[in-house]
This record gives sequence, structure tokens and C-alpha cells, in this order.
Amino acid sequence: MSPAGREVWIVFPRSARRGTEAVRAQLRRECHTRSWTVQEVTAELVRRSSGRPMPLIAGEDAVKLYRRSHRARVGVFHRGSPRVLVMPRDGLPVSKFVRYKAYASPLPVDPIAVSACLDEYDAWCGCVGCENGNDPRCLPLHVFESGHDELDTPEQRRRFNQEHGTGKRRLDGKGLAWCLDPAAFH
Repeated sequence: MSPAGREVWIVFPRSARRGTEAVRAQLRRECHTRSWTVQEVTAELVRRSSGRPMPLIAGEDAVKLYRRSHRARVGVFHRGSPRVLVMPRDGLPVSKFVRYKAYASPLPVDPIAVSACLDEYDAWCGCVGCENGNDPRCLPLHVFESGHDELDTPEQRRRFNQEHGTGKRRLDGKGLAWCLDPAAFH
């Protein structure tokens, strides 16, 4: 994939708009020189069931991010701990939401660090993620129930497959069947 196929998503709480402006402006400039697309997404503060505030990404933005991470090499740079609500519970960190699908890193504090952060993302783009459609990292792991969160090594993926089955038909921890059908996505 050419460098032009890369997308950088900047995710930050609305309350951090002013405090991140210099870094976001530098990211936009750097991405422009590299011919990369930039998306900016703000997270709104909502109250958790405990009463504590949580920066939450809008459902529509989360869906767009997840879909794009399957079609482009996406880098997500985030400030704080923006979350995605996937079930009626406290939100899932955006870095876990896109794990194995996109690059995720905290938004740099200093504009001077932007170039190095984008270089790390660019290096990640050159790596192979999922080996094929049977690779368990292809699953929507934010909703697939499993006790195996780590799938970085071949041994971890082998153990996952032993417990849940292979790519053609898998059972998650809730007993839900996940059948591979590339035409139907997930």
C-alpha cells in the first residue's frame, strides 16, 4: 500500500481542544507533507454509572474508525483515555477497540515530537498484521468473548484456536458461533 493510503485519526476530549491545538496543527502539517489523510474526532465527557466522567467517542465516529481500520492503514493518536461504548457498560479504551486493526498511540504533548510519532506509525504500516482471514486477530475482539487478550505470538494464537476453534467456525466464551464469511464481514 502506498503512503497515500494512510490515515491519521486524532482523538481528544472536547475539553482538551485548546490544549492540543499546537500538536494537532503540527500533525495536520506533517500529514499533509506526507499526503496522508487526517480525521479529528472529539470525545464528549459523559458520566459513568459510578458518577465519574468518561471521555466517550460518538457511536457514529467509532463505527467509521473501525470500518476504516479494515480498509486503510490507520493510526490513532489520542489524548487521555477516550473510550468507545460497545456494550451497556463502561466504555472500552480506543486503543483496545482498534487493537490488531490500527496503530494506536498517545497524542504527543510537544509539537516537536510529532514527526517521530508519525515515523513510528509509518514503520508499523510496513508490518504484516493478520496473516489471513483465519487469523484470530481479524475478529472483532471488542465483542468476541475470550480470556485470551494477547494474540501477538504464534503460540498465543494457537492457544486461542485450540479454545475457540479455527477461522471457519469459532465459539466465543458466551457460546456464540462466529462463522467466517468474507462477504458478510463480521
